[in-house]
Amino acid sequence: MAQRILSAVHDWSSVKLALDLSCCGRDILLNAVATQMKKEGSYGCIVGLDRSKRTTILTLRATKMEGVDEYVTCREGDTWRLPFLDNYFDMVVSSVFVHMVRREYDARTAEAATKRMRAVAELELKMEDVRVSERVTAFMGSSHIVSFWKPSQHVHAPPRK
Repeated sequence: MAQRILSAVHDWSSVKLALDLSCCGRDILLNAVATQMKKEGSYGCIVGLDRSKRTTILTLRATKMEGVDEYVTCREGDTWRLPFLDNYFDMVVSSVFVHMVRREYDARTAEAATKRMRAVAELELKMEDVRVSERVTAFMGSSHIVSFWKPSQHVHAPPRK
């Protein structure tokens, strides 16, 4: 799944700052993006966002073991209320972000539906070329890959640590 998501990015030189909303799940996608940045010789960075400080510390340990820690930073925060300015990131990735609403709210409630719509709107606001893949299987489940692109305006990323 991570490789399919990475293959959707046609120009890695334009990715200076990425955000992983599922950073602290199994670290697979976060490490895959960081590895791609390293492979491309990028000066970029991927930020992992998670509500648990303990989990972000574990994520940083994992990136060190993978040899990509210079491309990664983690931040404690609420994925439902992103603590970043609009247009801050060049790329946002997640393996289970919208699905996580099911754990916090009964998936059939109006509140869960509203949360999912708000989460997707936060990411897709002002996006172009929205695409939904055919059904794919990952993590013993079936889902879709949704990709969309920010209009050609780019923000300069802050220097890496």
